[in-house]
Amino acid sequence: MTEQNSIVLDCPLCRTRVRAEIAALLEYFGGEEDPGVCVTLARCPGCSFPLVGAQDDCGYQKRHGSMTQVWSDPKRVWPRPNVNLSGSIPCP
Repeated sequence: MTEQNSIVLDCPLCRTRVRAEIAALLEYFGGEEDPGVCVTLARCPGCSFPLVGAQDDCGYQKRHGSMTQVWSDPKRVWPRPNVNLSGSIPCP
């Protein structure tokens, strides 16, 4: 398991990007047809609101002479982020 104690996520209550304290982290490495994911439960340091982030499995990379798991940048998945669509997208 990766040794981290914080994750950078957007807090919807503080309306800013924060370095949230990790409460729990689960890494799932998947398989040939099943991509891996790293899910993190964290707490905003400003308001204590719970946040859940996810990172995609980007495979392994050689670092300091050994192979290390690489994850994508974290994205907040709960509470669900607001999606602001461009005005150039036509309505159905």
